[in-house]
Amino acid sequence: MVMCIVVVMEFGGGKVGGSGGDVGEVDEGDELDEEMIIVLARAKEMDKLEEDERCPKIKRGKETVAWKLDFNKAYDRVQWDFLEETLLRMGFHARWVRLVMECVTSVKFSIYANGEKRTEFTPSCGLRQGDPLSLYLFLLVADVLSNLLTHRLNSNSILGLKMRRTCPTLSHSFFADDAILLFKAEALECESILKVLKVYSDASGQLLNFDKSGPLFSANSSTSLSNSICHLLGVTKANPKAQYLGLPASWGKSKSEAYGFLLEKVLA
Repeated sequence: MVMCIVVVMEFGGGKVGGSGGDVGEVDEGDELDEEMIIVLARAKEMDKLEEDERCPKIKRGKETVAWKLDFNKAYDRVQWDFLEETLLRMGFHARWVRLVMECVTSVKFSIYANGEKRTEFTPSCGLRQGDPLSLYLFLLVADVLSNLLTHRLNSNSILGLKMRRTCPTLSHSFFADDAILLFKAEALECESILKVLKVYSDASGQLLNFDKSGPLFSANSSTSLSNSICHLLGVTKANPKAQYLGLPASWGKSKSEAYGFLLEKVLA
C-alpha cells in the first residue's frame, strides 16, 4: 500500500500543460482556465518506483488484507451510557461530562402532519449530525475501537502490516466514521478482528454493515485464499475501483493513470 500526497498549488495566470506535454508544466504567457492547479510531481517517474525502497513489494507469503468498514447509521446508533462512561474513563471531569450529556440527551423530535404537530418523542441513543460537538464526541467513541485494536496488536493477536522493517506497524486507519483495517490474510487474525468488532459493537451500539464492508487483497493473494478470507469475514470482495476518502483504494503499476481522474476533474 502506497500513500501519495497530492500537492495543490495556486497560480495567477497560465494553464496546465505546455509544449512538452508533461503533467504539471506551466508555460509563461498561458492563461489559467482553473484557479487551482493539481500538480502531480514527476508522475511518469512514479511508475518506476516499484524497485525503490520507498515502494517495496510485499514478499511472497505475506498476503495482506485491507478491509474498509461501513457502520450502519454510525452517528444514530451511539449509545448514551457508553458515551458517558467513555468520557469518564478518559479522565474528563464529572461536571463537564454531565453538561455534555445534557446537550446530547436533550434532543426531541416532533412529527407534523398537514402543518400540525401530532406528537413528539425523545430518542434513547444517537448523536445529532450537523452539531459541531457531535463530530468530536464520535471521534472519542471511535477511539475505543482504536484502543481495542492496538491492544490486540501489542499482544500479537493481530500482526498488522509493515511497509518496511524500520516502519511502525499499521493495523488501522480512521477518519471520522470511515475506517480501514490492515491485517495478514490468515484465519486467526480474521477471528481476532471479528472478536474486537463484536465487543465494540455490543458496547457502543455500532452495527457493521457487512454488505458494504468489502476487503481488498494484496496482489500476491491467490483466489482461493481471498475467497476463504471473505467467507470467514462474512463479506464479499470490494470493487477493485473502490475509493477510500475520495482516493483509489488500490492501483496497478501506473500511478499517473490511477490519479488521472484528479486532473480530469480539475480540467473539466
